[in-house]
Amino acid sequence: MKSILLADNRPELLATTEPILKHWGYRVLTATRTEQIATFLQESSPALLVIGQEMYARRDAFLDPETTARLNTGDLPLIVLKHPRHDLRLRLRLPGMYSLDDDEFLLADVLSLSMRGLFFKASARIKQGDRITVVFPLFGHCKELEVKSTVVYVVHPDPQNNFAQGFGVTFDDFPQDQHNNLRHYIKECFLKEVSSNTNGVGEFAENQLKS
Repeated sequence: MKSILLADNRPELLATTEPILKHWGYRVLTATRTEQIATFLQESSPALLVIGQEMYARRDAFLDPETTARLNTGDLPLIVLKHPRHDLRLRLRLPGMYSLDDDEFLLADVLSLSMRGLFFKASARIKQGDRITVVFPLFGHCKELEVKSTVVYVVHPDPQNNFAQGFGVTFDDFPQDQHNNLRHYIKECFLKEVSSNTNGVGEFAENQLKS
């Protein structure tokens, strides 16, 4: 079983990345401090070093010349973790509702969802800048979120977008408890999606090793 050294000072990122790598069949060593990296590299022979951008920038302070040379020559493959996007958007399909000016709620399909907003498939006359209330369920969590939002763009039906129509909103008033519920839901959906789209351990492609 090939081993990977995963090093980053962000515990939440490690908690998300480690199970994905293990699911792919790798043995994962995790390090949150620079001295741990040096120790693991001396005591083991990982097939790959995955390291956070901040730690990598300080590599000269804790890596010995031999390890540095291995990185420079490609003998030790390397992936540098950049700062992740804060607006991970999931493609999904959820039943939802929206209301304009606190009027009656209209049904619509949610086709994408992120921590900052969502996209509704709908044919109603909505324009950019409209303030609406959106409601959508978190399947599997027995929860429903109701959030004040603003329409940021509208998609009109035409041949260029397959005659799809709808609108995207950004969340405005988001209580902390609902924010936490949505974050857990998106994280869970992301991990399930990764799990369902992997077929076991594969060799890293050449372009994956150069980040």
